[in-house]
Amino acid sequence: MQRVFKRVLIPFVILAYLLLTFFQFHTRNIFNTTPINSNQSYKTGIFDDLRILKCYKWYKQCNQIMEGYDSDGNELIWNRVEKNLDIYGQPPNFWSIYTEYLYVHIPNKGRFGSTGRAIVDLALGDPMSKDPPFYVVNDAQTRITKPKSRLDATFNYKNWELKSDGIWAKYDRANSEDVLNNIQYFFGNNVVDPRQDWKLLNGKLRSRAYLSIHRGSLNSKGEIRRQVPILTEINNEFKIIQISDLHFNSKSGDCKDQFNENGAIPCKADSKTLNFINEVLDIETPDFAIITGDLLDGFQVQDYQTAILKALNPLIKRSIPFAIAFGDNDVNEFASKYEIIKFISDLPMSMMDGINEKQQHHNSIIGFENNYAFKVFDSQNEHLQSVIYVLDLFQGDQETNEQSKFLYNFYNELQDKPKFSLEFQHQPIQEYRPKSAFAIVGKYNEKGKLNINSDSNLRKTLSDLNVNAMSVGYEHTNECCIHGEDNENGNNLNPLWMCYGGATGEGGYGNKDINFERRVRFFRINSEKMEITSWKRKQTDPQSVFDYQYIYN
Repeated sequence: MQRVFKRVLIPFVILAYLLLTFFQFHTRNIFNTTPINSNQSYKTGIFDDLRILKCYKWYKQCNQIMEGYDSDGNELIWNRVEKNLDIYGQPPNFWSIYTEYLYVHIPNKGRFGSTGRAIVDLALGDPMSKDPPFYVVNDAQTRITKPKSRLDATFNYKNWELKSDGIWAKYDRANSEDVLNNIQYFFGNNVVDPRQDWKLLNGKLRSRAYLSIHRGSLNSKGEIRRQVPILTEINNEFKIIQISDLHFNSKSGDCKDQFNENGAIPCKADSKTLNFINEVLDIETPDFAIITGDLLDGFQVQDYQTAILKALNPLIKRSIPFAIAFGDNDVNEFASKYEIIKFISDLPMSMMDGINEKQQHHNSIIGFENNYAFKVFDSQNEHLQSVIYVLDLFQGDQETNEQSKFLYNFYNELQDKPKFSLEFQHQPIQEYRPKSAFAIVGKYNEKGKLNINSDSNLRKTLSDLNVNAMSVGYEHTNECCIHGEDNENGNNLNPLWMCYGGATGEGGYGNKDINFERRVRFFRINSEKMEITSWKRKQTDPQSVFDYQYIYN
């Protein structure tokens, strides 16, 4: 009888305990009572643990998961690392009962005793083995005692601890200068992270995700410090590179319409485009870069952050300030336009957010539009020389004239008017289809009707503001400059060069029949000679300049 009692009761008690624990855990997350303002995903801040957790469909939300209490009696809350994709690079699946995300634990006071610990470094090892990766071994060898080998089981890797999924975490005091205060993960091919104070870890988590960690100071709001660059002339000159229609992907990207295609060598669009951009930047060393739309390849992109970092890497690593005029393909299935803009705005050398102490640029958000005006000063940063306007994709009807309102408002606030002005956007305006004879420099290959909305008053506005030239992307194989008529419709408008940059990215369409090559356009403003010039360089011969012209002299 006693044996039967033990055989039945003990398993029953164990099963009851497991079921109670299971239901208690799930019940806590179904009826999550965490205050709404704190019920957010992890963005920045120190953390003392990380792991992959399952968020079930019946949970109230996935940003925070509660998991019992720690040894000090504090509620154990895990905060999801902000990402719209799960740890496998996929969005939440309607048919799946759970989604797995990466979570971190923000340290509670006293969780590890009075001293407090936090993670100061991370490494990725083999998830099927307890052996440390070489990075951990090399770090441990800086101490007096050293392991006999990487597989020395008797060695105590002090400060390094093995977590789940092959994650190794190094600990130190929470107030250490080396403490990590941000972590993100990315998916795709040729993943890079050129941001200052960020480090991309070797290896991949769950064979899919690349981890990047940040170590550096934060501002008073707990955000990563970032300073908006100041645009100034060098030797009375200011040079702009226009990069257009990159169509970058988080994967390698497919080359399209290659007129000199070699079928024996697979063509990877993003790598080929980057090789061209890197070579051109080394030749020209521009002061400012403007991307006139379609940096992303639309809904073909899995991880927009990977694509953006890859595309902007040549600019960031050379400390070239940049701005982006958004195009119709700068969207993502798994992120809003606001999220894309916010990510770009927080990047080093981005001119698209914040106002520095000199009030270097004016930023206005009108409805869903993000329009910018950037001031360029002389080499002493004392006198305004030029203004560069970068306009968002037009999203209203033709009669709203929101872009014109933005331009007039900015211009009227200027005490000192600029000597020169240029304007950039993604799509052309209707005046790019002249109805009479016109001067032209370059090739005009796409001449069909423009079935796009645009600010109907923009041409007159640019004339009133004495803008010397505008340049767009959108039509990939157009790479000319058209001279606008002086007296269009009897309005007595100032002359305006209306230029195309021509497509730069191999991932966007081209035209094999006309042997179209990817290219970039340059503008140079010389305030001493009082002139603006423009020229182009192409992918097959970046050393040579072609279609050199005067915009203003």
